[in-house]
Amino acid sequence: MQDGGGANFRSPQNLHPFVRDHASHPVWTRAERYLNHEDFERGVLRYCGLVTAAAPVMWPSSKIFAQTSRYTTCFTLVALDARYRAGEGPAPNLKMLQASVPSSPRQVSSLISGLRAGGYIRVETNARDLRSIHLRPSASLVQAVARSPVAFLEAADSLEIESILPRLANNFEIVADCMALAEMSYSARDVFFRPFRDVVSFAERDCGYSLLCAILGRHLADRRGEPWELPLSYDALAKRFGVSRQHIGNLLTGAADQGLIDIRHGQISRIEATLVWQFMSWCAGQMALYRSAAERVLAKSQEIA
Repeated sequence: MQDGGGANFRSPQNLHPFVRDHASHPVWTRAERYLNHEDFERGVLRYCGLVTAAAPVMWPSSKIFAQTSRYTTCFTLVALDARYRAGEGPAPNLKMLQASVPSSPRQVSSLISGLRAGGYIRVETNARDLRSIHLRPSASLVQAVARSPVAFLEAADSLEIESILPRLANNFEIVADCMALAEMSYSARDVFFRPFRDVVSFAERDCGYSLLCAILGRHLADRRGEPWELPLSYDALAKRFGVSRQHIGNLLTGAADQGLIDIRHGQISRIEATLVWQFMSWCAGQMALYRSAAERVLAKSQEIA
């Protein structure tokens, strides 16, 4: 265990044991290179700042996308629609989406109804089959779901010779294509998310992953002697993430009971080193996954052009 300031704490330069068996995978090979980059820690800090910044629209970002099962459903819909646009699959409908995600059919149906009411999903008749209803994600839905992937791409850009993010700017179809490739990687074998059990545990709670990013961002900022915009008080966190103060308290109490994090008076009094290691390896893997996907999508678009 390490103190939150952790003067003797070094950023990990090797993959966490949870994914070490997958080190030969091309994504994890690249991820380990990122871990050893001198600017990697700065890149992760930048990512944490981007994903914890105030969302331009509070609903549904704080209520819909800040929990694993709901986020996964939206992510999968974006990926299915991208493959349909590319002529690589059928138009996504409710039944197909329900069969593609771990959530129950009722949960998926309820989520889609809410997104339709908010204008985040358009319903169209499938020209190829008039009996089938095509669920088409709007640009605003893609933008909301892509917030974390795009932030990972920005962080990866800082570690590569060539910046590719400007070529993706405001082109949400290309971003959706990148997400479709990532979703295929997850579906084939999830060696990118599920192995990180503590990250997963946070992400399964409403706004839990956002809270984790806020804490790790503050931890890295303190280590580097840099400012961190979001206070770790219950009030500030609850307001930023659109949840109750009690919910923030429950999340932090649970983390403290597990011996992972202890926040006192808005300060990190203790953070478990293995949690930091997990998070840094997770971020490296996500940077590598989306960078690799973006390179493939852009290369394909150049071939078509």
